Amino acid sequence: MRSSETTQFEYARKCTLNAIWEYHNALGIREDNDGFSIALASTFVKLKSSGVLVSEERWFAATTKQRTTFYRLNRIGRKNYLTNLLQKLNALDINITVHAFEDTLCDFKSHVERQQKGMFHLNLSKQEEIGRQLLLAFLPQRGYREVPTGSGKMDIACFEESSVKYAVETKIWRSYKYYLDGFGQLIEYLKTEQLERGYYVVFAEKLRQSGAATNIPSQDCFWESKEGKKIFVVLVDISLIPPSRKEIIKRKTMGVKIENKQGRGQGS
Repeated sequence: MRSSETTQFEYARKCTLNAIWEYHNALGIREDNDGFSIALASTFVKLKSSGVLVSEERWFAATTKQRTTFYRLNRIGRKNYLTNLLQKLNALDINITVHAFEDTLCDFKSHVERQQKGMFHLNLSKQEEIGRQLLLAFLPQRGYREVPTGSGKMDIACFEESSVKYAVETKIWRSYKYYLDGFGQLIEYLKTEQLERGYYVVFAEKLRQSGAATNIPSQDCFWESKEGKKIFVVLVDISLIPPSRKEIIKRKTMGVKIENKQGRGQGS
């Protein structure tokens, strides 16, 4: 997290913890030898960071993993306690805005296209490695490259505690088949690490001529679902084409499209 986000997270955690203590006072609860209240506050704020009300399903899934003597010492039922507590916590007026990982990747795309394109042309045989290193340096999270998994080496992995939180595959556009190969590799990593979402950064030169713009969705950043996994794809233009030249190419491309439409109309 960035410093402002860390401060916001801590403030939300303190508000949540105060609400938990008030709930305990109302119930006459005194025993909390293993710091369970603090763990609950942190868990709720992490779930709340998605910006929506925390569902009972997510709440129970997250809290049942926490080992505690709290329920036994206080002789209370876990389900009723957690259900009533969640209702009180969801009613709190706290707002947690965390910079989403996909937003970071979109910022990276803009950064490269504005300032770093030249780096890819210093060594054409190592463009993929250059892109990977630039992304690692840009990420606010601590990332590692070539991380071993049961399905090979993951291009970039960002960790939270001891487990992988973000899995990133990077590729230079060579062909549509090569692009799909990257999808397959990323999906295998997600299966191995038991992740539902992955991230795919594709660096492409001369977008229109390469086929990248015609073979994949027109958006520069988009979600795509494959084999039950959601993949966030970022297409980064690394071609060294001056703005004036880009407009010429655009006009020529549009002219070809118009001409083709007219030709098909006359043929019919």
